Amino acid sequence: MHTLSTRMWGFTHDVLPTPSTSEAASDGVSVAASEEAALASLSASFPHIVRMALTAPGAAGGCDADAEFRFALDILLEAFEQRRLSGWSSTEGR
Repeated sequence: MHTLSTRMWGFTHDVLPTPSTSEAASDGVSVAASEEAALASLSASFPHIVRMALTAPGAAGGCDADAEFRFALDILLEAFEQRRLSGWSSTEGR
């Protein structure tokens, strides 16, 4: 769903927003309560996406950002190699 996502800009963005410990502490709310509130809010607006995120294999462990980055990089490098082998040039048509 988010192979390239923000990686094309050089960073990986969280799919679902997660409050930081400092944000929750400054509000006087526990991190768990803050996460539950965020999940409830997302569930109201995007119930199907939240259900997919919570029931997907490995959902409890979150995303492996390194593995996802390597996967996206492999896709890009393979596409670039195919273009190179086909003789494509970025200067064609100029």
